[in-house]
Amino acid sequence: MRKITEESINAFYTNKRFKKRNMEVYVEEFSTQLRLHGHTIAILHNSGLLEITTCGYNTNTTRDRLTALKGVTVRSRKGQLTLNGVNWDGKLTPLF
Repeated sequence: MRKITEESINAFYTNKRFKKRNMEVYVEEFSTQLRLHGHTIAILHNSGLLEITTCGYNTNTTRDRLTALKGVTVRSRKGQLTLNGVNWDGKLTPLF
């Protein structure tokens, strides 16, 4: 795991603001957002609900950041995304 991935994911789960190169963690009153190049790729609501999306970017970096989240495995084979082993369109998906 890349150091920037580790730092941003740690900030995401501890609800701390973070900004470094292409990553940002933005903390709001009811949720925390993980942003890559200004696009929100993950939202952790105060209720514990986690939502993820690729924002239409099926890239190695996007998949790396999402896979670093607890309970999330995003892969791509021949252009087809999978989320935890199931075909996925990359659209905003609630997990738990």
